[in-house]
Amino acid sequence: MKKRYITLLLAATLAGCGAEQLSVDCSYQMDDLRDELGPPQDIVGVDYGPYHSYTYWYWREGFARTFTWDGGYNSCETVDQNFPPSDQRPETIPAAPGA
Repeated sequence: MKKRYITLLLAATLAGCGAEQLSVDCSYQMDDLRDELGPPQDIVGVDYGPYHSYTYWYWREGFARTFTWDGGYNSCETVDQNFPPSDQRPETIPAAPGA
């Protein structure tokens, strides 16, 4: 009986843990944005040790989202930017490193 109770308690606990809650990066959030708006027109990214920051630029929509994480559980943070829509990268936005 005690073993059965522990098994049920463990199952109930794990049922509340979705895959997104256990994420150590922003892949789910990035996939959601690509599903919603399609592939970004430009991606600017920085990887420095455990720190990662990627900005998905949608010039034609006048929208960008930056995804930042450090490898810790649930460390994904997003910041949205709105700007006047354009068919190409505005000159006021710096080019990606190495571009």
